[in-house]
Amino acid sequence: MESCGYIYDGRGNWRSPLQRGKSYATKIFDDKWFSLSTSDGSVGAPAKSGGRFGDAFDLFVCYQHGGDHKAAFRELGAQQRASMAADTREIRAGATGSTEMPDDSCDEAFESAVRSFEREDVGVDVDDVRDEKNYTDVDASKSSPQDFEQALVALDGDAQNKEKIAAAVRLFTGLDAIGKALEEARLCKATGLSKSNLRAVGAEIAKAENGLSDLTHSEMADILLRQHQKKADVPVGNAGALFFYDKSGVWKKKTFEEMRVLIGRRFRKQHNAKRNSDYGGVVNLVYQSVLDENFFTSAYPGICTEKGFWKVSGKDVVMVPHSKENRARFQLKVEPDFSSEPSLFLSVLNDAFYDFIDHVQAEEQVRLVRQMFGAAILGLQPGLQRAVFLFGASGSGKSIALRVLEALFNPEDVTVVSPHELDQDYKKASLAHMRLNIVPELDADQPIPSAAFKAALGEDRLNARLPYQVPVTCR
Repeated sequence: MESCGYIYDGRGNWRSPLQRGKSYATKIFDDKWFSLSTSDGSVGAPAKSGGRFGDAFDLFVCYQHGGDHKAAFRELGAQQRASMAADTREIRAGATGSTEMPDDSCDEAFESAVRSFEREDVGVDVDDVRDEKNYTDVDASKSSPQDFEQALVALDGDAQNKEKIAAAVRLFTGLDAIGKALEEARLCKATGLSKSNLRAVGAEIAKAENGLSDLTHSEMADILLRQHQKKADVPVGNAGALFFYDKSGVWKKKTFEEMRVLIGRRFRKQHNAKRNSDYGGVVNLVYQSVLDENFFTSAYPGICTEKGFWKVSGKDVVMVPHSKENRARFQLKVEPDFSSEPSLFLSVLNDAFYDFIDHVQAEEQVRLVRQMFGAAILGLQPGLQRAVFLFGASGSGKSIALRVLEALFNPEDVTVVSPHELDQDYKKASLAHMRLNIVPELDADQPIPSAAFKAALGEDRLNARLPYQVPVTCR
């Protein structure tokens, strides 16, 4: 608190640097702070009972980054990655692999503490005094009319009474469509409200009765990221998806569609989280806050298994412990066995080549296929900037070889995008994060777009997008 400019009174209360008066209107409860000063309207989030509340991160955003949440998250993310690189064991101990969302509200102890703080006499600033016209709570239960006609009669001669206006609007919103069309003009005349203001009042009443809150999309995104920051589990945004580190040693992908579902469940009581566009807005804010286009392109070549990460080191392959810094997105289903030969698979390759070409050429072709398998498994294929083309007569074993290779990968890591389609944005986006692209057949009569094909093989930056999503950059 002191580092942000707060002043302590020695009795458990603090004065915000934003306050213009001399009262101490802020107090700390466990890991949260609560302020009764309206001067703190730009810090934290609104509390149900009035005032503002938040945690240390809210102060960090406001006072260290001028309210720029993206800058704050990026700085914390950079600090976390630096910490991970310095101590791999600490990273492994801190990784939870969870994508659970925070609870819906403050815990009961915090709410109780807030209520007790509100009862204390901590002094009041001139700028903290609320306008009774704007902040008077509406209690329609006192002598509330039972039907719309009674509500209009009650307003006659008392059109400025907020309780009576609220009661009339509440009964009006309960009418059917025809009733509303017939009675709207009468209600506007009785209250002096325009039709647009009348509808706004109705929306506010409905929101209060349904227990909805007013968090903005930005505040919802901050809540999600802050929760993961506390668990050392900050996601990474890359090529139109969010990746969360899992304790198995792999960064697991969450698509925008999956994140929309999570956000819809997490913020179901929020007034600003009712439509798919709301969920998409929150997801996009989270994604932009943690975007790192080069996070996986700078990863070590290797393959993750249950026991560890097999890393290419010079001409050798060595195993290192699981770590976020390995940046693995794929896990092999089996452990490598360097003492065995794939005799059955080699017999298939030998049958495919030795019967058609001389033994020297056949041996080179078999070696090339095995190199292709190794490069695909270890993630080296993009760096080679080569596509492998299998050519041969029907029944020569091409499909068998491809099925063997595909069986080593998870279904979600394999795609089918023909070279003929590489000039289409949707198809290019389908290649992002894929470990393997297998095309069973090519149309000999259709030309391949050479520029798009070369860009895809050369690890150039590609602009692409999926349906109904914002464009992304991938390699």
